[in-house]
Amino acid sequence: MLLDGCFMIEVLRLKEEGSEDYATNDPVFSSQMMPLRMPYIKRDMLLLENQLPLLVLKALLEVEDRGQTGEQYINKLVLKFCGEHLKATLQGLARHPLELYRMSLLHGRYEEKIVECVPSSICETKVIENAVELRESGVRFRSNNSTSLSDIKFYPDTGWLELPVIPVHDGTEHLLLNMLAYEQIHVGIGNEITAYIMFMDSLIDTGDDVKLLQKKKIICNSLGSHKAVADLFNSLAKEAAHNPKDVLNIVRSQLSEYYEKRTNKWRANLRHQYFHNPWKVLSLVAAFLVILFTFLQTLYSALTFHLGK
Repeated sequence: MLLDGCFMIEVLRLKEEGSEDYATNDPVFSSQMMPLRMPYIKRDMLLLENQLPLLVLKALLEVEDRGQTGEQYINKLVLKFCGEHLKATLQGLARHPLELYRMSLLHGRYEEKIVECVPSSICETKVIENAVELRESGVRFRSNNSTSLSDIKFYPDTGWLELPVIPVHDGTEHLLLNMLAYEQIHVGIGNEITAYIMFMDSLIDTGDDVKLLQKKKIICNSLGSHKAVADLFNSLAKEAAHNPKDVLNIVRSQLSEYYEKRTNKWRANLRHQYFHNPWKVLSLVAAFLVILFTFLQTLYSALTFHLGK
């Protein structure tokens, strides 16, 4: 554990300070090899079974006594190694890197929400339709500027569903699967990542759903294939044990209720059929004007005939 801790400190500092002190032929820490090794080191560092208590790093830094033994300093080093723009609000030292990385994905407006009592009537998980079918019922999708994966909101009055942007790349499945497993085995830390995965699995059935969410800039797809992204979320959801009181059940309930209203489907069908193309809008306006003028002409003729008697 001490050896692992020393290695981790060196890796974290190299991310912060660079690797100019190492020989050019060093197999790990040279300036040529480090960029190639970093993705694999990061992947292994975030494996659930590889978690090293950050208390070990704190103890080693205190022995070294460089004046940088603060808990926030260690949190900052780990976050910068995991991603340049990651942030997390945490009082004290995190348990390990995976916990800190998970918290960074929930950082943002979600943390500022006031937790409301969830009515017992919606504790039962609602089944919602996929993204394409929701669109056909009038639901409109857009991305928000939140950094929290749990910051998903639905506005029934306007039909807008807001979701945070998620980049999907070769390491996404690995990262989400480890955080999902972490939530499953640790009591009391919450189930936000699990709830997000289950929600996305509900929205995504096929590549067409991914295509829609990518078009709305909700998914940044680096895998190339829409089907590959759909398979990713569908396979992750199979590993999840869903909590009927998860944080997104209110959104599920709102979407389910909105989907069942026929008027929303009629309105959406009208919008898709006639108002998504400017030429169709012009033809609809022209048809309306023809009907209006025909009615006025008929009315004028009738009045003229009646007054002429």
